[in-house]
Amino acid sequence: MIEFFVIGLFAVLLLQTKSFDLTAIALSCVYGLVIWRLCGVEWITVLFTFLVTSLYATRCGRGKDKEKHESRGADNVLSNGIVPFMSAVLGLPYFYLGSISAALSDTLASEIGKLSKEAPVLITNPRKKVESGLNGGVTKLGTLASIGGSVIIASLSLVFYSSFALPGVSAYVLFFAVVMGGVLGSVVDSLLGLGFENRGVMTNGSVNFSATLSGGIITTAIVFFL
Repeated sequence: MIEFFVIGLFAVLLLQTKSFDLTAIALSCVYGLVIWRLCGVEWITVLFTFLVTSLYATRCGRGKDKEKHESRGADNVLSNGIVPFMSAVLGLPYFYLGSISAALSDTLASEIGKLSKEAPVLITNPRKKVESGLNGGVTKLGTLASIGGSVIIASLSLVFYSSFALPGVSAYVLFFAVVMGGVLGSVVDSLLGLGFENRGVMTNGSVNFSATLSGGIITTAIVFFL
């Protein structure tokens, strides 16, 4: 079947680029196959777009400092992918779009933000400069990248509007909801990273999970209340 062939090719790409380790690749393939079979090619296209864009952004960000590329593990796939996966299984399109939008927004904010020539500032105190890479530090470039990531997913929601929108939901509301879910989900990630991850109360995985969950909740709430 076509889905096995396409996902198999994608797995080979991940293996060759050493983007994911073997366990993470296997888990990603399971996610992809289940989502494709349950929801169709439109849903999996959104997920593929997130993966390709985030991996490219990671390579761009790390390339600036010539850092060694570290393969993502199963914990990363679980923390970023479990909310979209369960959203697909349960048939929750707005939760799905919002969680992926938040994941991509956060990834681009972090990775593209590294390219900023300006020092990051604390998200809770824009006047205070902090070290690059500190959880809770934000840059103008990273913020623009975050918005761009959410716009990418929101644009796909319009391209595949008939596959995601329930009757009565306008394209404008859907687009706005996905953008806001992504951007605010990224903000949640930064706030939790600053308040809890930096203190060892939360792990990076639990922060990522919370961000994607927040993105899904915010997007769904906006769609149903606007």
